[in-house]
Amino acid sequence: MNFQFKQFDLQNINIQFNRQKVMTYAAIAGGILLLFYWTHLGFNSAISNTESNIRATEQKIEKAIILSTHARKSGGGSAVMNTGLLSFLQTSADKAGLADRVGGIRPKTVPGAVEAASIRLESLKYNELISFLRSVERYGNLTSSNIKISKRYDNNRLLNLMMDIVKTN
Repeated sequence: MNFQFKQFDLQNINIQFNRQKVMTYAAIAGGILLLFYWTHLGFNSAISNTESNIRATEQKIEKAIILSTHARKSGGGSAVMNTGLLSFLQTSADKAGLADRVGGIRPKTVPGAVEAASIRLESLKYNELISFLRSVERYGNLTSSNIKISKRYDNNRLLNLMMDIVKTN
């Protein structure tokens, strides 16, 4: 029997151990780089989504401004109301069959307005409410504001209307 013992080569083991260390450090460094890269991609994706949402919102705002400007120029309606505002509101309520449902008409002071008034109508059906609002909005020199529509507490099918109307030149 012939046994041969190889010499224990410390230098060879040391080189293999250093290679393992280097490979381990390289794998850890690669993992850290991938982690930062994926995090960076996630943040870039979130930033680009936010930027596109901002652009879409800006476009919607621009469209709203254009529509608002167009509505102001057109004045809502084409006709001009030349009578007194208080008498107009009373006759409009009479014509719509709502004379007995007028809770009150009060004059108001609004800077820059020719006339202004506040009207309260009670116990309106939905179609009566729409009809009255249309009768006011068809005039270009009348502007409705502070419109408050509420359900009646005694009958949920009926509505109360409180609104301010301003007459301009």
